[in-house]
Amino acid sequence: MTYGIALRPSIVSSVALAIALCFASATGMLAAVEFPLRVSENGRFLEDQKKEPFLCVGDSPWGLFLQKDAVLKRYLEDRLARGFTVLQAQLLPEEGFGKFSKGLEPFGVPGDFATPNDRYFDRVAGIIRYAGSRGMFVAVNPVWLGCCDGGWRGVVKTNGTAKCLEYGRYLGRKFKRLENILWLHGGDTDPQPWLEEIRSIAEGIRETAPTHRLHAAHCGSSTPSRERLSGEPWLTVNYSCDSSPDSLGVEQKQFHVYRNSKRDYQAQPTLPLILGNAGYDRERTPAPQVQRRQAWWAMLSGASGHTAADRPFSRFEEGWEAALDSQTSRSMSHLASLLGSVRWQRLVPDFDHVWMPAGFGDFNETTSPGGDDYAAVAADPEGVMLLAYLPSPRLVTLDLSKFKLPVLASWFDPVSGVLRNVNETKAELPNVGRHDFLPPGRNSAGDGDWVLVLDGRPIRRPLRR
Repeated sequence: MTYGIALRPSIVSSVALAIALCFASATGMLAAVEFPLRVSENGRFLEDQKKEPFLCVGDSPWGLFLQKDAVLKRYLEDRLARGFTVLQAQLLPEEGFGKFSKGLEPFGVPGDFATPNDRYFDRVAGIIRYAGSRGMFVAVNPVWLGCCDGGWRGVVKTNGTAKCLEYGRYLGRKFKRLENILWLHGGDTDPQPWLEEIRSIAEGIRETAPTHRLHAAHCGSSTPSRERLSGEPWLTVNYSCDSSPDSLGVEQKQFHVYRNSKRDYQAQPTLPLILGNAGYDRERTPAPQVQRRQAWWAMLSGASGHTAADRPFSRFEEGWEAALDSQTSRSMSHLASLLGSVRWQRLVPDFDHVWMPAGFGDFNETTSPGGDDYAAVAADPEGVMLLAYLPSPRLVTLDLSKFKLPVLASWFDPVSGVLRNVNETKAELPNVGRHDFLPPGRNSAGDGDWVLVLDGRPIRRPLRR
């Protein structure tokens, strides 16, 4: 596959129109989103200008901005159709993500932040603009620090705070009219050694693009950005890339998603939490079941979004097209569909096990293996909806007396997206006392994870399948 930018200089200025026409046939499940997004009044999630909650279901095409039109068309059409709402990409991709086309490198002098190339950043702006026109939010990383010895960390230090501030100001001016951006600073490492430079870039953007109020940070494994960057005035969204102890990586310090999600949910001040690519499909983790587990754990433990990670999309390596219909892609689409059918923003995590008093498994507070059986539960406090993710089959007990009305109980297969009634002969269960539930064997992938849906709404709207 050939990487690079195919646009001729004569059409760079009209890139947004060209891309829009190119993608005109794409269809998706997204409702109209009125950007810019903002943090909700309770600090738990993002909402648009109509105060509609924005469910962040994301993908990780880190090298997106280097791809040719045909690749962009194929990829974005598919993600839109599957209900993905967020893309996270590196503005200055790392080595291995593809090559810049001649004349469209990001800087006139390689690595010199004081020499930005307008043509390159115009190209990026066109891609982001089109995504916004289709209701998609883009998490843009200004400069990726990188893991170990990779990334741009040396370049960042060489440029220093003054040039980083000017670079941030340039980005603010260039992208200020694009209202569908979350700035995702740092990248795959503890940002402390580069904090002054990161802060300078963030403050530069905020100075020249004051409406760009959503800033987060990618701090590497195990620690949410809220913990590493507490007190930073520009940090408005908490981003975490925790991963499970069954996928021990750098320094073997990962905690379970639900453990950090609980701490973030209870922390003050409240920030919306997004779990970002906790583990890559086809890499170290025994994916794709782990991907599902981490996504559902996060979403039912207080997160407002999750971004999946499939290795072929990271660099758009040869054969990436086959991954479009991977089990992980389908599972994330089903997650978006089910959560989009309920008032997901009102679900409160059942950390004290009052809704599920028995069968919830082991809540692991350590970095040691174990706790993969933990059932994450979240319920609407009004007693009208409950979702419970069971990573493995076992008998669980739910307290139905907390519901206001009789309950329609269903099992949701997170792999196929199919709903089936718990009791085929008796549609509703009385909202009295405790009731035991046992998952119906293996799901369509042969795994043991299921989502239990207890629907006690006065008017039952169909749940998407």
